[in-house]
Amino acid sequence: MNRHKKVKDAIVRTIQFLRNNKDDDIELEVRVGQYTSENEFISGYTAEHQKLVSRMIKRFQKSCEMNGERWRAESEKPISMMRSEYEKGIRMTSIPNRPTKYDMKQRIINLDIMTDRQFHLRTSLSKENKVDTATENACKTQEPKSIRLMQRMTFYETVPGYGDFPTVVFAFDITKVSGNGRTKIESTKGDASYHCELELKTKLLPLEDKAKEASQDSLIGDMIIARARALLGTSYMDGASGILRPLPPPELILINKDLN
Repeated sequence: MNRHKKVKDAIVRTIQFLRNNKDDDIELEVRVGQYTSENEFISGYTAEHQKLVSRMIKRFQKSCEMNGERWRAESEKPISMMRSEYEKGIRMTSIPNRPTKYDMKQRIINLDIMTDRQFHLRTSLSKENKVDTATENACKTQEPKSIRLMQRMTFYETVPGYGDFPTVVFAFDITKVSGNGRTKIESTKGDASYHCELELKTKLLPLEDKAKEASQDSLIGDMIIARARALLGTSYMDGASGILRPLPPPELILINKDLN
């Protein structure tokens, strides 16, 4: 079995798990990051890759301008956020003019995918579990373990359905994330990183026709892989000529999976 087929088969099985799970709150997402020597995944591009991220944002903005039926941006400017971390993995997310949210992120499945680039991919099924009122009130009386400030831009791509194939919606989140700090001021002193994430927004339902379901899942798997590759960059600046040149698609290698 070649490397691409192993990656696709694992992603298709993740799609099948999502489709057959009755919990509407489970998300399928792909993130860019790096693996440490202990195989810990650290999300995001480092600060020195800001130009790559800027090119990605411009590419999405141009798609919105050129093909408004298929692409749209959540907002013209980045949305400011604050994320506070408490004990036991509890998170508080604050966005101006929106209700403050307390939750716990639960990872259900992780697929670790190495590439032939400096940065790699992690595909996850996860769920944001709301905390109860008592826990939320307790957090309000505590100092957070850490605070991060964020600026996020979100772009939505709608792939039209045809025949029996459903319309598929993807979200691309590009988030500038400050360093960790005990206070807002302290968090601004560290280096920022740039978190790039792809999320499948369409709710897939089980089909009676399993052959049709398998065909849909295979095509959606191809869509996810193509868009995940694009998050790793599609071009580079040739230093000698100053010309932006295309990059070949990165090689993907599945290094471990939670699915049996």
